[in-house]
Amino acid sequence: MISTSPESRISQFVAAILVVACAWFATSEMVRVSNEGMAADPYRVAEGDARFGTLRPFLKNERIVGWLASRAIGASEADEVAHSQARYAIVPTLLAGDTDRDVVVACFDTDAELDAAIANGAYEVLGRPSPGLAVLKRRAR
Repeated sequence: MISTSPESRISQFVAAILVVACAWFATSEMVRVSNEGMAADPYRVAEGDARFGTLRPFLKNERIVGWLASRAIGASEADEVAHSQARYAIVPTLLAGDTDRDVVVACFDTDAELDAAIANGAYEVLGRPSPGLAVLKRRAR
């Protein structure tokens, strides 16, 4: 038998409200994520490809290149993401995580930082497709 006591009706009403609230929250969260583009590209592959893909013409003859950046890989999640995006975008060239290569991808927060890194003359600029981003070749000593 179905109970019709006031306590039972209140419990059923509260349960119905919770179901509606959960459905509304799930739907609004799905719309938010979709609008931010995270559902389609949670690892921001397209963003990295657009930024680091501009390096491909300068790397077409290189098998393995190094990485020179504002901060070391692993210093923050953002630095890890930038290195990972670059690794993906410049395939088939392999991107190492060090500067021990003749050719390096330079990824700095600003052009001023990049200029400071190349000011000592140790590198020749092979390409500089966007602010803070370049392909550098070590000069013979």
